[in-house]
Amino acid sequence: MIAKADNSCSVYEHTGESNNIATWPISIFLPPPSDLIVTNVSLPDSANAGDVVTITYTLENVSGNQAAGVMRDAIYFSADTIWTIDDPLLAAEDRFINIAANGALMISVPLDLDRT
Repeated sequence: MIAKADNSCSVYEHTGESNNIATWPISIFLPPPSDLIVTNVSLPDSANAGDVVTITYTLENVSGNQAAGVMRDAIYFSADTIWTIDDPLLAAEDRFINIAANGALMISVPLDLDRT
């Protein structure tokens, strides 16, 4: 890591310009990969504009490694089973997860259809 003060040397320091940098080593380790899948999606068969509906689903970690950290999941409205950039976003939420290897997390998202 490097930290530098007065990066553009715009502050007059006379003979003190040579001490504006500090360095120190840092090791960054990536965790072993996980594999998250969405299963058991549950939602109403129909709804009206203005309704609040709840969508629930299970986030499964199908790997032999823990899945931990901050992630963003999103729910889109689509006329088919293929996500495209044209599919409107209904909800997105950042969440901290800590799912054990081969474990699962049930998620419940209320959607206000008046706001989508």
